[in-house]
Amino acid sequence: MKNLIPAILFLFIIIYINSLCDEDVPTKTNKTKTETKATPWQEEDNSAMAYLMMEDFVKRLLKSPGSAKFPNIFVRSDHTKRSGQTYEIISYVDSQSAFGALLRTKFFGVIKKVSKDEWELVELKLFD
Repeated sequence: MKNLIPAILFLFIIIYINSLCDEDVPTKTNKTKTETKATPWQEEDNSAMAYLMMEDFVKRLLKSPGSAKFPNIFVRSDHTKRSGQTYEIISYVDSQSAFGALLRTKFFGVIKKVSKDEWELVELKLFD
């Protein structure tokens, strides 16, 4: 009987230590493979950054990108969040033509944030 008490005590200590280690192990859930938790950048409203990224894509199409002047994002532009991280932007840019004349070009674009630091141009149309 004297040998049984230390053995039982030892068994309880082992069970207790084992229960502490099991707290870090995730339990099995019924989630399907398609269900994933959204990362913080996927939940944010990135419309201001979408506008700034769209400016960069528009500049690439101009004859004189260094002369490009865009309106203040909050003054004269329309940017709408479509779904997820896809944004629709309507605005204009003033820039010099190949002959040095100042031209106003309206544009419509759709841009999508595809990762924390990467944007993808979906559609871009320039109008004179």
